[in-house]
Amino acid sequence: MLILILPAIAAQVENYNNYSMLDIQTEFSSSAFAMKKSTPRVDFFSVNLSFFPRDEGQRQLVESLVMNSTPKAKITQKDDYIEYYWKDPAIRQEWFKYSVKANVKTVNSFNKITRTIRFPVDDIPREFKMYVEPSEYIDTNDQIKNKANEIIAGETDYYIVIYKLAQWVEKNVNYNLSTLTANAVQKSSWVLTNKEGVCDEITNLYISMLRAVGIPARFVGGQVYTNINYKFGEHGWAEVYYPGEGWIPVDVTFGQVGWIDPTHIKFKHALDSGDPTVKFSWKSMDVDFKTNPLIIETKVLQASGEPNKQVGITIEPLEKVIGPNSYMPIMVTVINPHDYYVPLQVRLTKGPEIYSDVRQTILLRPLEEKQLFWIVKSSEDLRKNIIYTSTIEATTNFGTIATTELQYELGEKVYDEEWAKKQIESFKPKDEKEYFPGIKIDCELDQPYYYTTEIATLSCIVKNIGNQPLTNIKSCYSKDCKTLNLGITEENDVEWEIDLRGFEDEVIIISAETENTIKRSYMRIEIIEEPNIVIEQFKPENMSYGYDGNLSFLLVTNAPARDIKVKIEGFGEAELKELNTKRELLIPFNSKEILREDVNVVLTYKDIVGKEYKRMANYNVKVLEKPWFIRFLLWFETHLN
Repeated sequence: MLILILPAIAAQVENYNNYSMLDIQTEFSSSAFAMKKSTPRVDFFSVNLSFFPRDEGQRQLVESLVMNSTPKAKITQKDDYIEYYWKDPAIRQEWFKYSVKANVKTVNSFNKITRTIRFPVDDIPREFKMYVEPSEYIDTNDQIKNKANEIIAGETDYYIVIYKLAQWVEKNVNYNLSTLTANAVQKSSWVLTNKEGVCDEITNLYISMLRAVGIPARFVGGQVYTNINYKFGEHGWAEVYYPGEGWIPVDVTFGQVGWIDPTHIKFKHALDSGDPTVKFSWKSMDVDFKTNPLIIETKVLQASGEPNKQVGITIEPLEKVIGPNSYMPIMVTVINPHDYYVPLQVRLTKGPEIYSDVRQTILLRPLEEKQLFWIVKSSEDLRKNIIYTSTIEATTNFGTIATTELQYELGEKVYDEEWAKKQIESFKPKDEKEYFPGIKIDCELDQPYYYTTEIATLSCIVKNIGNQPLTNIKSCYSKDCKTLNLGITEENDVEWEIDLRGFEDEVIIISAETENTIKRSYMRIEIIEEPNIVIEQFKPENMSYGYDGNLSFLLVTNAPARDIKVKIEGFGEAELKELNTKRELLIPFNSKEILREDVNVVLTYKDIVGKEYKRMANYNVKVLEKPWFIRFLLWFETHLN
């Protein structure tokens, strides 16, 4: 059955997910035309419409449903369809029209699942067994089975299996949201082979993979709003059976797992995406019927409230100040404070050039926290003596926002792409380990900062916050591991000494793990290199007596320095607020001031934490053509001493 979507007149809203509740109006209408011959007769004409909104628990409530027909038909509403039945219509009747107008309230919520179900599940209820079998468009072959098994191999959490399969399909099958209203014509096996499809086809493949590993899933047909053309369009997604909880939604096309945004209006669910939305039947003589597409017009009447923000997030760059053309990881920590799973999307909504996908989808187990990373790139076109500042913002689909700042300027350290990727890799948890909420790690260093020649002491408290004793916990920094046994609520101190000579890491990672579980803690260590400022290119080396000019020299440092003072005995001094690499200084003078042809320089400065340094140097400047009385004065002073 062909469905046409007509645009509704409504405001061009970018994202309705910022609201907790939507009041939506949707109207379905279509018709059939009786094509008569010589002796026409119609005993009955019937339309069974299965595509219309129904109550769907707390997420979708139908507040009104008004059905009409022309000519007047007997209208019967069942659970799965609405029947329009015309009995013995007048022989002159040519058009049979039918419509449904519904007001629907949708709520921005999801199933709060607290129970972890072990995968695989053997006791699927009988009534759901049909949703594990392949169907016409949602087919299954060895390629689909093998890929599904490869993706979830070793996973024991039922919800994580649902999530991982959705993630793989989203990342590996190409689609375009502009094809939202396109009809699905290909089977799941074709979609996997060709790695492309429209929304229905992508959903078919996802359902096929779930069914291939024994998880019941069904196809959902409905509508959704997008900001591509600012209207509602026909859309398909999945519902997955979760034992003890019922059906949970998954929209692979939109990257929404276990939750769908409030513009999703469900009209029907089916074993297969090819299930027709409208069925026609009639009994007639010398009459054929031409059926027209179903036309749907949908608009939001009112958007209200704010959704529960669900999670807490923080954001920070791994370095606060960088040089031009630098690649910098941005770390977003997401914390789930609840005892239920939270499916989540996080977007980087503000910042300099984002060198990765702006959106990431994650699933947080109860009480879990995770780190997400983006890479941003600073401009290479920076001007001298200007500090540039960018605000970086991360936002979740439930409205939680976190911001930070990143500064960049000429002379600061430049970080390349390889360094950025290496830093992100060091944070990644071991995928084969299960998250273990029963271990807590609190760590601290014995100093706020260190010099490169020092030894740092890292002290950690490892505590059992679970409800069972833990044995043979390996608490590790780098390859140095200590074995602990902790009873309920018991804690233990562990300590490491870190030699900072040649130390290159900027983040210290500490772990506590058992055979099947792991917990990590991350600490930043600030290591300061002592600046050593040297004077180079001291000029002039010789000049004529009475010459007016400048003493010029280059200050060069290996590390940032502050409050630099250069005092040249007999001439004066120069000051510099900061020095990151090198800077040329000039001091005016007259060669008459140089009698003994040597210049004594006293250099004082501080490092970035205020430690003071002092350097002294002597330079020879030869003065030519000195008058006889100057030469006599110098001779006299020398012999007098």
